[in-house]
Amino acid sequence: MEISRRADYAIRMVTALAATEGQPRSVRIVAEENDIPYAFARSIQHDLGSAGFILSRRGVNGGMVLTEKGRNLTLLELVESVQGTLSIAVCAREDNWCPHEANCSFHRVWKSIDRIVRNFLASVTVAQVASGMMPHLAAADIMEFGAGSDMDAGESAQGVPPADMQSPDDCPLA
Repeated sequence: MEISRRADYAIRMVTALAATEGQPRSVRIVAEENDIPYAFARSIQHDLGSAGFILSRRGVNGGMVLTEKGRNLTLLELVESVQGTLSIAVCAREDNWCPHEANCSFHRVWKSIDRIVRNFLASVTVAQVASGMMPHLAAADIMEFGAGSDMDAGESAQGVPPADMQSPDDCPLA
């Protein structure tokens, strides 16, 4: 799982726009201030506009501004809009991708890591990061973020079988 350079640059660009409180910013200036190659910034600008996160206006008073959708954007939405689905492994994002999935000791590990990272990024907005209000991730949060809706039946948020399991044979984690 890696945040691509494209996603990193997109995060920098949108964060710069969030800090301007609705004032248009030139893509060239945002690119220069954030050490982003101009041609790359223009390509990202196009993607962000297509996703509905920014509006671009040409001319003397033109520039980029965040839309309402862009102001409420989560890091997960932003990253996935420019680089696709964020996942640690193909088998974690695509069910039945691997013929060994049912017997693989690591499949649940990869799915859990994906769930934790995705839920955390979905809980953080670009506006929070731009304002310095980035939440701190504590150990207790990891358990909360790991408790997603795609957990297997019989699995608790902590990955421990529920108390009603009578034997190790009943445990889906075994």
